[in-house]
Amino acid sequence: MDAPDAHHSSSYHDESDEFERVTHYYIGQMAHLAKRFDAMPEGDGTVLDHSCLIWISNMWSGSKHDPTKVPLITLGGLDGSLETGRVLDYLNRSDEERKLCSFYLYIMDRRGVFLQTFGDSDIRLKAV
Repeated sequence: MDAPDAHHSSSYHDESDEFERVTHYYIGQMAHLAKRFDAMPEGDGTVLDHSCLIWISNMWSGSKHDPTKVPLITLGGLDGSLETGRVLDYLNRSDEERKLCSFYLYIMDRRGVFLQTFGDSDIRLKAV
């Protein structure tokens, strides 16, 4: 990886080549795991078809401690319940309409775990 600092400390310099290398490494690991899941047969598809891998960063900009646009990537079809191949932008939605815990409620519903609330949310994320 050729990055002497840990992920957290390098995130304070989020426009540096070092942070880019660290992030590239982690995304590469996610891609490697997704490829492995996609190569494992399971039922009528693959493990990736039946699961959902989530990669998330808790900050848009570590140098500014800016959590307004948290990047999140999902991989896998979750038994066909997740539409793939899209980019969803919630930046112009109200704070109530773009809570991360609303996304988690949506995902849990798809797995048969029905909770009234999770964290700071009691609604499901729309247009997921």
